[in-house]
Amino acid sequence: MWYDPETVTKRIMWNFPGRAILFDLDGTTTGKGPRSWATPFFKHNEQPECSLDEPTGSLMCDSSVEVRKLQFDSMSPSSRFKLQPMRILKFDDSLLLGQDLEEYIGEKDNYTSYPWLKVGWTVPFVTGHKYKISWGNNGLDWEQMSVSLSERWAETDKSVYFVHNFTDVRQAMDVSTNGKPIESENTLNDTISLPSQYTFGNNVLFNETEIREFHFIINGKQLEEGKIQEKGRKMKVVAHRCKGNDCFAAVEPDVECVEEIRLWSDPKSWDTEPDPELRVEKPLPMDDEEVTIPADWNMQIDIAETPELDLINVQGCLHFKNVEGENIHLRAKKIFI
Repeated sequence: MWYDPETVTKRIMWNFPGRAILFDLDGTTTGKGPRSWATPFFKHNEQPECSLDEPTGSLMCDSSVEVRKLQFDSMSPSSRFKLQPMRILKFDDSLLLGQDLEEYIGEKDNYTSYPWLKVGWTVPFVTGHKYKISWGNNGLDWEQMSVSLSERWAETDKSVYFVHNFTDVRQAMDVSTNGKPIESENTLNDTISLPSQYTFGNNVLFNETEIREFHFIINGKQLEEGKIQEKGRKMKVVAHRCKGNDCFAAVEPDVECVEEIRLWSDPKSWDTEPDPELRVEKPLPMDDEEVTIPADWNMQIDIAETPELDLINVQGCLHFKNVEGENIHLRAKKIFI
């Protein structure tokens, strides 16, 4: 394709939300040679193989990589993730050498903040690189997630390595592709540019308290009985706080609880007045608040999910309403007992 420089001042124009990918067969649009790529600028795709074309707001990438689209969706609980941005950070080991890691992760300008659209997040990625991903401004934990490949992914494409940190306890991550389980690895090497090394869904869970990271591989290869599975490339991940028959065994309290039970959902339960007949309604706890359960309280959480508290200080008794088949979630950044 030939462009008249006198009349064509802008070769590409992108529309919101900016997830299109242009494959340039002869290089006349990108200036990067045959079989090169153009995609809207996002910080996470500003890789060594790509350069920014400021007039069009495009990243032009050479033929040594691919630019491929991934969709992240089916997050659970869904209400927690609706309208939340997906945050993406370049995380190659070579990039982190010599960096203050805490400072690099904490700098907001290093991230792409990609918007939620209808059902999830459909994002272009430059292959052959490692990315750290999270959701929401403070990092939200999911109980289920799916990742789908676009139909353009090929067996020869380089892999993409993802790192996702979590704050909740995760004993296990069940990973499956097309409904077939993928066993967790002991480790994943960082030489991901070799197409033969990994298959779609390879993963490892680091559930030690000081690490708490889930690593997984995305590429165009899926093995099924020794052959590449060409269709239905969708990975599903289910997170488990605890997995097994003894997860919810009864625990005998070390202290004696007062007989009267206060219900979390009852505004009167949050009045410090000892006499139930004299209590008045008080505001229920809200997100980012600090909550104290005094020593003479026996509080029962009788709602499906608490707000995300900044801190809960349990000086008395706090327990969950026992409803068969239902999960109750206490959400707090810090718990003091």
